[in-house]
Amino acid sequence: MIRSTTIHWLAALCLLFCITTAGADSPVGTLHSIQVGAFHTESEANEHAFAVQAEWGASPVHVIENPDNPSFRYRVALGNFPYLGEAWVYRNLLPEEAFPGAFIAVWEWDGRNLEPASLPLDLPFSVEGLQPAQELSTPAPSYQVPGDGELISNVTASSDLDELDAEELLTVGFHTTNNPLGREALLEFLDDPTGTEAALAASARLVRRAFGGQLFEMADEHIDLLRDSGVAEYEALGEWLAAYSIYYQGGNALDAFLELASDEGLPPSIRYDGLRMAAGIAHSQRNYPLAYVAFEQLERLNPDSATAVEARMQRVGFLFELVGREIGSWSEVRAKAESVEEMSGPETDSQATARLMYLETYFMEDNLRPVIREADRLVEDFPDVTREVHAAKYWKARALQELLRHEEAIAIFDELADSGLSSSEVFPALDVRAKSLYHLGRIHRRTGNDQAAEAAETRLLNEYPDSAEARMVTSGSE
Repeated sequence: MIRSTTIHWLAALCLLFCITTAGADSPVGTLHSIQVGAFHTESEANEHAFAVQAEWGASPVHVIENPDNPSFRYRVALGNFPYLGEAWVYRNLLPEEAFPGAFIAVWEWDGRNLEPASLPLDLPFSVEGLQPAQELSTPAPSYQVPGDGELISNVTASSDLDELDAEELLTVGFHTTNNPLGREALLEFLDDPTGTEAALAASARLVRRAFGGQLFEMADEHIDLLRDSGVAEYEALGEWLAAYSIYYQGGNALDAFLELASDEGLPPSIRYDGLRMAAGIAHSQRNYPLAYVAFEQLERLNPDSATAVEARMQRVGFLFELVGREIGSWSEVRAKAESVEEMSGPETDSQATARLMYLETYFMEDNLRPVIREADRLVEDFPDVTREVHAAKYWKARALQELLRHEEAIAIFDELADSGLSSSEVFPALDVRAKSLYHLGRIHRRTGNDQAAEAAETRLLNEYPDSAEARMVTSGSE
């Protein structure tokens, strides 16, 4: 650990990439910086620090005295990160040619105010020109098609379309919940549209309906029409839909969404959506550095919106996953999770998700009683967030199981197994229905109730045959 006896704070020369790193969620005692040089004398270190700042615009740059190493007593380091996982992210995004051999250094924080970092990150996207927004909206044509509930309820089959005029076809095409019927109505409208803008809006709506039916040839045909329309609004929608076409067809859409996020000629709604989708795809590819900074930028540009809360919650998730790779600590994850609930704005499901990760850290540490306490607190504070509430109950049952409080655990596992939850109401990696049946079987086996164990395991195999828990039962593993 670096013993920080003197730290020189150098003023920023330019802003390359703003990072919000210091604040109320910082763990007291230590901070992390990225060491980019070590020198025998303070003057050499200062000279290097000024050179780094002048050439790369990095800020803040610290010169840190380390008496434990007299040969290289003065270290030059970038940034001030409250979390090891966060420092690891940004270390991986520094250009290697500029900072070869850079590594993370830890130093004692004396409580002074810390400026946000501005580092020369090597990123495949830009938010230049993207203005902060309070709320995000899904990109859509400005051309509005009013709904007509009576008409929609009366049109239920293809034959009903024959009696409709162009305006009614467009209404059905936009608003019916019957996707194939909606496609058919839009195609009939496009055979003889009532105007150029109406036709372009119909093509944009048809693309979305074609995605729903996996009719990608149809979708791409109308995407090309939009992109070549000569109307800026619809050209932009065409570019946006083209990225989704790659995504829905299973291609690598990351580059396409990054291009959307970076294109200053596109509307903000499309750029924001591109950045959000790119962040999600990068996460799915375990590209944590790219995903982390993309969500960080979404939070920075939407400081008071539900998007900002979700973006920070996602970064809690990244820190959580990085601990599994021995980068960071569970206490850091808890600190970041707590900061989600401290954000301004309306209560959202993302706050419940952050709270869930908070309680899960205790289970990962085998600190079981706080799991029970935090599960009860989550259920009380977020009673309407179904997925997180049932996940919290599951972790409470697991803690009770590990504490050998079997009857209490069985009661909760039974409740979850019989909950009637749909697949959309459980986490893909935490299906509390299958997991509860599995652990019911384990408890009953270990307490000598083989009949009850067999009943739970049989139900698991019948209801969730493709689950990991079913495979463990079949293989006899735990």
